[in-house]
Order: sequence, then structure tokens, then C-alpha cells
Amino acid sequence: MKFSKKAQYAVILCSELAFFDKNRSLREIAEHCQISYAFLRKVAHLLAEAKIVTGEEGKGGGYRLAKPVDEITLREILVAAGESMIQLPCCDGSKDCASSAVCPRNSILFTLQSAIDEMFGNLTLDRLLKGESSCMGLWKARKQ
Repeated sequence: MKFSKKAQYAVILCSELAFFDKNRSLREIAEHCQISYAFLRKVAHLLAEAKIVTGEEGKGGGYRLAKPVDEITLREILVAAGESMIQLPCCDGSKDCASSAVCPRNSILFTLQSAIDEMFGNLTLDRLLKGESSCMGLWKARKQ
């Protein structure tokens, strides 16, 4: 599974905001992570529209998570960044297949798609950062 640059930036931004309980400037995050500030601004706007982050202008302004890390799922972040959660062509419902009723792959692919949906829908930002998945334990590394 390959994620777009936009999705990667969305996960990076949410991860960075999770480490601090204060507003953070996007410029500071972009410099710290060595990523494009202009592109990060666009991603932050998408996340704000999805009510995952909030932004404040002016002195003391910046971005922060709009809700606790244990209430933000990886699926929410990826969908806000425009990532499609449909990974298998037979499962998107957009193509009419004459043999879908008898296709031996059909139930297997739907089961796999359901597992993907469930994994991303159940993996919260805090679990991701704590390493309670197959991902790196970024949270543990930062807290030490």
C-alpha cells in the first residue's frame, strides 16, 4: 500500500501536534521535519476542514489537534488528506462485473477490504505513536 505525499504530511502533522499540548506553528514543524512549508499549509487546511486540527492566527497562534489522540483514527487522517480507503478494484462498487455473483475471488477480496477498513478505522493516533501496531514506536522514542 502506497500513501500519497499529502497523506504522509497529514500523518506527520498530526504526529507532531500530538507530542505537544500547545499551539505549534506550521513553519516550525516544517523546519523540524524538513518538509515543505507551503505543502504542509495545504494539508493543514484539509485537516482543519475535517475537524482533526484547529488553527489560530496571531501571537500565540498555531495549530493543535482538535480532539484527544485516542479519538483520532488513521482512517480519518488519511480520508481528510484525500486518500481512498478502497484498495481493491472489485470492492469499490464502481464497476459492474457480470460474473461478480460467481467469482471465487469476490468474497476473499471483500473480506480483505473489510480487514483494511477495520485496521485503519481502529488504529488511533495514540496507538500508532505508542507503537501498538506494526509501526515504529515514535511516541516512546520522543518521550524518553
